[in-house]
Amino acid sequence: MLDGAIGLLDDVGLDAFSMRALGRRLGVDPMAVYSYFPSRTAILDGVVERIFAECRLPARTGDWRADAAAVGHAFRRALLAHPAAIPLMAMRPAVTIDAFEVTEALLESLAPAALPPRAALDIAQLLGRLTVGHAIAQAGPPPGADQDGRERAHAESAAALPADRFPHLASAYAQGYVIDHDALFATAVDATLAAVAESLPENEGARR
Repeated sequence: MLDGAIGLLDDVGLDAFSMRALGRRLGVDPMAVYSYFPSRTAILDGVVERIFAECRLPARTGDWRADAAAVGHAFRRALLAHPAAIPLMAMRPAVTIDAFEVTEALLESLAPAALPPRAALDIAQLLGRLTVGHAIAQAGPPPGADQDGRERAHAESAAALPADRFPHLASAYAQGYVIDHDALFATAVDATLAAVAESLPENEGARR
């Protein structure tokens, strides 16, 4: 049932997802869906849990910055596997064991930095929000959304900017600027962790 819900969400997007549509997808009466999930909300919570469960957490190496970054990249891959479901991660707080596993993995990665527990959780929350926000921006409009060519119009407008008024933007687009999502995410994560490292006491072990 949940596999069918995720498949439907991938195909039609969040706005078009309904119990009736799921029943049609599965070839059953929509009322039969309620015997598995009491509401649309319960199904969406199940989708969130499944995405967290699909996050393949990396083994730790002891290098806290590399390990924390690796968890962020693993979480991002799990999110991008189901683009239409990514907004759910921003709207529905973690309530399941699988969801908390990702946060715990980040905290374990940060442990060698010897941060106070509250500070470590703040950093884990920051990295989680950074990852979800970046994934939403990368995935773009979900299936079924109004796709009216805005992205193309944005690119064309940017490329036509007058150089006298927008010299920096015009220069970048004149050189064929295209967003490299992987590099942008890596830079953001690395910069965040570098800032954390700079806040630590001066010792070689904490700054590895």
